[in-house]
Amino acid sequence: MFALYANSMYGISDDLDGDVLLVARDGSLRTVPTDGLYFGALTLRDKRLYASDHEQEVVIGADRIQSLDRADEDAPEDAQWWAGSTTAQRWSMFNLGTLNTDTYHTGVSATDGKKVWSSDVQGDMVGNTVCADSVYAAIGSWAEPKDPNGTAIHEISVDTSRGADGEVVDSVTEQLQLPPRSAVANLACLDGRIVVLAVDDRTKTLHVGVADDDHSRHWTSSRLMSRKLVSVAGNRVLGTHAGDLITWGRREGIYSIDLETLRARRIVNLTDDEAAAVFTLQDDRILGWVPTSSTSSEIRSYNPVNGQVTERLETDGISAYLQASGYSITGGGGPVPLTGPSAPS
Repeated sequence: MFALYANSMYGISDDLDGDVLLVARDGSLRTVPTDGLYFGALTLRDKRLYASDHEQEVVIGADRIQSLDRADEDAPEDAQWWAGSTTAQRWSMFNLGTLNTDTYHTGVSATDGKKVWSSDVQGDMVGNTVCADSVYAAIGSWAEPKDPNGTAIHEISVDTSRGADGEVVDSVTEQLQLPPRSAVANLACLDGRIVVLAVDDRTKTLHVGVADDDHSRHWTSSRLMSRKLVSVAGNRVLGTHAGDLITWGRREGIYSIDLETLRARRIVNLTDDEAAAVFTLQDDRILGWVPTSSTSSEIRSYNPVNGQVTERLETDGISAYLQASGYSITGGGGPVPLTGPSAPS
């Protein structure tokens, strides 16, 4: 069984809603309604499926579905920037906008499936990753041009010693010293070390910074990159595999970038019909929901080394559902495999 997230529209509206789609191996489809969230991403933690909508955290288990309210914020969340899981919690980052201030605000939510912790982080959050079972964010000042030394790595966690139930806290773990004229495009994790991707748009240079054993950051740069390939660095990071960074963009397809040499290979090319595909990296495979026409689609499993398709599952029922409902599957994340005795059924 696989899960996907479909939504009705972009933006905050009384009409905004969505469905978590549960797709069986025979292609049959079951839906779990939510209040919707643009770029909504699903994660599997502790054999339960987690989804966020613009007001709640939805937890789908084998025998029940829970909806946990997030703390009241100054504005409801209309888009989910990122989601990931640690051993202790499922984490989400949301768009809050400026809230009539001179800086940007990101809503942060964590849940263990029983309660929810929420907070508001100020600044320009430009990358997230889970590394060594902790959540990290790159946060800079919300200004242009960005100060190359104005972005820091923050660790975001739940401090259970604060207040009656604990609270979300963030602490600076590294003040980045970026190459001149560059700005952080994204974060990744490689063997328990945070990888920083930075781009100089003027010279079309990609810089990759990997922390050494002494916690200093070693930068590798490539100035031979095309404009398109520079944009790949800012695409959604699916993860790392065998020392390569795997990224996905709707126009660029899926690239594998060697983090030592910065040699980049496009391993999955997308046709015009397939451009609305969504992907995720799960263990040793890339999973994608790929529309092949207006009435047909597939869930595909890809080899992350060469991009070869290793498995296909026809999901024309999803295509029919999307046409009938007017919903769409946005770029929040690809299929999540649901296995084990406690998976939703």
